[in-house]
Amino acid sequence: NVFQQQQQLQQHPIIDFGFLSSLTDTTNNNINNGIDNNQNSLWIDVRAVELFGPPQVLSTRFALKDIPSLKDSKLVDELLDLFLLQAECTNTTEIRKYLVRILKLRNRVLAKCTLEDRVRAIEVFELCKVLNRSHVMHLYETGGMDCDFDSFWNMDSPGSNASSSRAGTTSTALSPNVLAFRQAAISLAPSVQNASSTLDQLCEVFMTQATISDHQQREEQWFKSKELENKLLDACGLEDRKKLAIVFEQWRDQNKAHESEFLEEA
Repeated sequence: NVFQQQQQLQQHPIIDFGFLSSLTDTTNNNINNGIDNNQNSLWIDVRAVELFGPPQVLSTRFALKDIPSLKDSKLVDELLDLFLLQAECTNTTEIRKYLVRILKLRNRVLAKCTLEDRVRAIEVFELCKVLNRSHVMHLYETGGMDCDFDSFWNMDSPGSNASSSRAGTTSTALSPNVLAFRQAAISLAPSVQNASSTLDQLCEVFMTQATISDHQQREEQWFKSKELENKLLDACGLEDRKKLAIVFEQWRDQNKAHESEFLEEA
């Protein structure tokens, strides 16, 4: 079981890519440009680069290529070049294709890494997503997600409707694998409990994915899982975010056949 690697990963020192995280202040000043829910219709008519400026990927490119397993990797260049290209696109069908290709390449990049290098690569990816949060939201929304932009980046609060509506959810209804995932998420990234109802929703989606065979339903559930994963990541501070991303990657490893099959179909 991939979650047996928890202890090893928990002991792994989280690398501080200071030269990357130092850029977040500048990025966060512009992070809400174009995210007003009333402007959603613009997102299929206006290029993301016009709304948010060009994606910041140069430091990410250097950081990934500084990882021994990825030194001089053409996959890194192809992945980041696609991320730049999607920001210039207005055709939602093409953006969806870019999203699928980006996710495929991300999996290939991580597959080339040793365990230690994979942890470093995941950390760099998460920092890149923080630096380019508006672009990531735009990519997933136009690529197929049905996001609620008023609440997508908000943490659950104890008195919120979302929390109250799922108050009856218990871990006893979860399969052993999904329960192990939930426990690992809370253990490695305690701040994920700030979004406990979102975590419960994600676990339910994972349970549903294992029981459906209809392609359209599988596609909807897959995109829903990515939406919830991103919401949980954003509910965490940077250190917990990187640890939670590792838990998500462990889950993908455990369900590699399912994800690979979906990406090939897409």
